[in-house]
Amino acid sequence: MAEKEVRLNRFEVVSLAKIFAVLGALWGISAGTAVALGLGTGAWSMGFGPMGALGFGIGGFLLTVIMGAAIFFLAGIVAAFLYNVIAGWIGGIRMTLDITD
Repeated sequence: MAEKEVRLNRFEVVSLAKIFAVLGALWGISAGTAVALGLGTGAWSMGFGPMGALGFGIGGFLLTVIMGAAIFFLAGIVAAFLYNVIAGWIGGIRMTLDITD
């Protein structure tokens, strides 16, 4: 097994943003569950009934997942852009990779 030192000089912006979007959607699933339970319980207690509570809960869940993915996607664009600028000034991250055939 050979080792090779490499330097990460640049991120492809959209590629990193897509990774961030998936992380945001995963975050949205966990946060959306809490939102759905809260909205559903609140809608039920305000007299919307079981279907209203279900609608508010599902709507809140979906909105949280979509917004999480969108916000994290934009954060990925900003992070990649800033990394690329700073890496251009001071050099990228140095790392050692194990190269196997």
